[in-house]
Amino acid sequence: MTAIQKLYEGVGKVSEKVAEIDKWLIIAIILATTYEVFMRYVLNAPTTWAWATTQMLGAGFIALGLANNHRVNQNVRVDIISATFPPRVRAWLEVIFTVVLFFPLFYILTKLFVQDAFFALSINQVDNSCAWSPVTWPFKMTIALGMVFLLLQGIATFLNDVVTLLKGGKV
Repeated sequence: MTAIQKLYEGVGKVSEKVAEIDKWLIIAIILATTYEVFMRYVLNAPTTWAWATTQMLGAGFIALGLANNHRVNQNVRVDIISATFPPRVRAWLEVIFTVVLFFPLFYILTKLFVQDAFFALSINQVDNSCAWSPVTWPFKMTIALGMVFLLLQGIATFLNDVVTLLKGGKV
């Protein structure tokens, strides 16, 4: 096993572990939503915190799951055309589109989300769009961490695709 394959497997295991932990956030989202529905429609006493909480948990859930989604190649894409290409051509397309689209976009997004998270931490930023004004840095750090994991998984996948390309498109 080459160093690139070890790196790919190592980053993939991290992505998988993060996704295994991440899936439990959905339980918190369900509980918060169920509590809000019960309070609002049964007791006629809506909460001030449930909506913002479910939004933050949901965004964190999505962000932390992106790297594993990328690892298992379950991204939204149209494979109708590329599925007809030979493996070497598909490998070339993966490498080209990763360099042209993935790296610039997710480098910029990761940089912006990390800067925003540290800014929120530095000023102890609160969300004034809801009544209970929650501190935003834990939520923003979670999103930034999800972007970092996705960028790392993208780099590892890219290197693995380059190795696949050098082997003539064979996995």
